[in-house]
Amino acid sequence: MNNIVANSQEQLSRREILTQVEQGIARGDLLLGEGLQRLRKEISGLNQKDFAKLTGVSLRTLAGIESGQANPTLETINQLFSLFGLRVGLVSKYSEANPNKIR
Repeated sequence: MNNIVANSQEQLSRREILTQVEQGIARGDLLLGEGLQRLRKEISGLNQKDFAKLTGVSLRTLAGIESGQANPTLETINQLFSLFGLRVGLVSKYSEANPNKIR
């Protein structure tokens, strides 16, 4: 029973991290590479080399994306984020409260 409680708390933590990263990227507060790095470290627990191997992306590409130095394709971004159940999407730059005001 204690394992079930511990697993539920871990899942909640994972969901919270995913939500924070997703919202941070959508708001523009978090760069794509920063979000990926946080997910890689805090959810997968893998180093860059192992994560790159797992996702089929070169270590150089992964390091470049995380440091903000690379210009990855949508395919590569989706390949990396798919492990976390995420994919690239469009987010409106207009706020819901005032559709004429740009965020």
